[in-house]
Amino acid sequence: MRNIDLLLTNGRIYSMEEDCPVYSWLAIKDGLIIDAGNGEPPEIINAAESIDLGGKCVLPGMYDNHVNLVLAGINSFSINLSHAESLAEVLDIISDKARNIFPGDLIRCVGYLESNLKERRYPTRQELDSCAPNNPVIVISVAHHCSAVNSLMLHRLALPYNLAGMEKGAGDVYSGYLTYQANVYARNKLFSQMDDRLRTEAVGRVVKMAIAAGLTNLVTFEGGYISHENHARYIIDHRSTFPIDIKLFYQSSDLEKARRYNLEHVGGMFLDGTFTGRSAAISANYLDAEGRGRLYFTQDDINSLVLQAHRAGFQLTGHCDGDRAVEQIIAAYEYAQSKYPREGLRHRIEHCELFNDDLIKRAKELNLILSMQPAYEHHWGGRDGMYQRSMGLLGMRTNPLRELLEAGLTIAGGSDYDITDINPWLGIHMAVNHPNRQSRITVAEAIKMYTIDGAYAVFEENVKGSLAPGKKGDLIILDKDPYETPSDSLKEVRVLTTIKEGNILYHHDEIVEM
Repeated sequence: MRNIDLLLTNGRIYSMEEDCPVYSWLAIKDGLIIDAGNGEPPEIINAAESIDLGGKCVLPGMYDNHVNLVLAGINSFSINLSHAESLAEVLDIISDKARNIFPGDLIRCVGYLESNLKERRYPTRQELDSCAPNNPVIVISVAHHCSAVNSLMLHRLALPYNLAGMEKGAGDVYSGYLTYQANVYARNKLFSQMDDRLRTEAVGRVVKMAIAAGLTNLVTFEGGYISHENHARYIIDHRSTFPIDIKLFYQSSDLEKARRYNLEHVGGMFLDGTFTGRSAAISANYLDAEGRGRLYFTQDDINSLVLQAHRAGFQLTGHCDGDRAVEQIIAAYEYAQSKYPREGLRHRIEHCELFNDDLIKRAKELNLILSMQPAYEHHWGGRDGMYQRSMGLLGMRTNPLRELLEAGLTIAGGSDYDITDINPWLGIHMAVNHPNRQSRITVAEAIKMYTIDGAYAVFEENVKGSLAPGKKGDLIILDKDPYETPSDSLKEVRVLTTIKEGNILYHHDEIVEM
């Protein structure tokens, strides 16, 4: 008689192994899958706990390969302005908040997207003063690359006036709009004053959401100028305490510190800006803004940064939105590989929303991992979406998933939470229902992005990402079978149960405290 911890029976258990065998039962012991098969499980199995699936579908626990864990959790305590449609609405929201808190308390607003507002601009320092004269106010863009502050906040930050990005308005007076170095300085100052009690509560919120969404693995990006060094340190100090697995990409060029932290993944480079801010570096002029966006580094600078990390043996990534930024990082990877060839290279590119045929070919030659967010298309794709409004024909070629898979590239799915929802089914839905028909992929291909290919993206395909004997007992039970669900309803798939190493973490709208 074999004693096991958990037995699942009477289901459709998609293994996600090669050729994707489907089982009806699966057994877990000591956190690992020890057996799986079809028909009735052997009578010699004695299970401490059993689940009759009643024909329901099971998949491996899923990966989100790009989240901003600490930052997104902190943002959940802030005022979200993503749905505001005018400056008057924004100022009313801030004014209402100011009336209900103590003088001197910080008002932190996030999710600001000026292209959603009829005025298409940020509030001035004076406008923010008028609605919250006794409270410091900071309004942060949806992509965190710029912000606006009132006079009290500007005084509290005590920014050096020679910083790049301290914009001036009429009369040569500081407008309160902060970009580049000024925005980075402001963020660092705010985060450095934050204690770990808030981080603990913030991360706990996001992890609970992730578990309920069927995610047993998160890849988070901490440190650097968008995040903060203390956020990275928090993840490192607590990594053994989380109920799910959290992999850290350390956003820093300090490789010695990364070694001391015993890290394998670094990725602190933001090579360009964002499409929402019309600062992503693209190969044509924007239709509704001046220029082609901005590259933040020279090619020589990127080559040097990449070569150092490449020679040191780290898995490396960079944040690239536009095709000019994608070209720049691919060129840097090519340079590093020519100077110091490495086997099994799995360097990555984050976001990479625009490609051309040449870039696809070069990415394949390097075996790069593309960490992409299909849910971007939900927010900005399609006819009259932000991509096409801002870029015209170029905006019809965003997130070309079909072309990339046909070239043999590996795509790891993610949310960039809290830019999009921490919900893999929204990403799967948009990958299958991409607004550009030529970029659509199959349900099976989309699920792979969040399971076995997600594991491959961080060198974990031998222990997670599929359901096979010897791998971790991480799996999810769904309310419907995505392979039999109409493609236009995939985003409605719901997780009934999340199991991590044989332990039930979530079951029917209830987080199970471990």
